[in-house]
Amino acid sequence: MSDKEEDVCSSELVKRIMQGDSKAEDEMVEQYQNGLKFVLNQWTSDREQARDVFQEIWRVVIENIRVGKLKNYKKLAGYIVKKSRLIQLIMSLRKIKKHSLMLKIIKCFTFIFVMFTD
Repeated sequence: MSDKEEDVCSSELVKRIMQGDSKAEDEMVEQYQNGLKFVLNQWTSDREQARDVFQEIWRVVIENIRVGKLKNYKKLAGYIVKKSRLIQLIMSLRKIKKHSLMLKIIKCFTFIFVMFTD
């Protein structure tokens, strides 16, 4: 498919999604899922996180298209990748934050254990 044909296809998909066509949403996922999976697997070695981002990105992209946040319909693929990167980073930060909180809790319990077991 040429770039021009892809632009037309992307524009049509976006317009149909904005009109509430759920079949267009499925078509968009089908059209872009392999490329997105490839990109996500390049960004992270954490397959579980890649799956989570993959699921979340479609929710976010479809929601944003429905409310008209995507202004340049021809840039759909780039928009998907940009949002994916953002979501992947947010999820990584959440994971780090949870890990950091768990370390603080473990340190606290270790301190309490040491204080009360002597």
